[in-house]
Amino acid sequence: MAAQLGITIPASPPAEYAAASWSELRAMTAAGVEIGSHTVTHPILTRVDRDRLTRELTGSRDRLEAMLDRPATLFCYPNGDYDRAVRDEVARAGYRLAVTTDPGLNDASSDPLALRRIHTERDLTHFVQSTSGFEQIKNRLRPHRVAASSPVSATVHRPL
Repeated sequence: MAAQLGITIPASPPAEYAAASWSELRAMTAAGVEIGSHTVTHPILTRVDRDRLTRELTGSRDRLEAMLDRPATLFCYPNGDYDRAVRDEVARAGYRLAVTTDPGLNDASSDPLALRRIHTERDLTHFVQSTSGFEQIKNRLRPHRVAASSPVSATVHRPL
């Protein structure tokens, strides 16, 4: 694709896009930031066999624990891709919380291994709407408004 577009991909990411170093991660951990796992090689987990899935989940966790000298019990699904089998393997690997890319707020009934999240916003007003729950209320009302004027509803939910 790069060749078709006539661009050159750098051999390594520019400094502003580089991964955090182990010393930076240790400093963040010491400051109270909890570092979570994200797999070893960032595959789409719904497309790998169970053996590789297990290696990706446990290898990443084990490396973080060894380098940061503390338990790694948080997980983030690469690209947000997960299904029931992946979620269950995350549980078997010992993670206590996992985040998806599914938008929204969580409550006491939320699955701790399939947590929704709020993405960053461009300004404070939109950030407050998203984090306060106001945005969710607006989105719940929108399908009803659309349904009243159109026979097609645009609401889609991803089942586990």
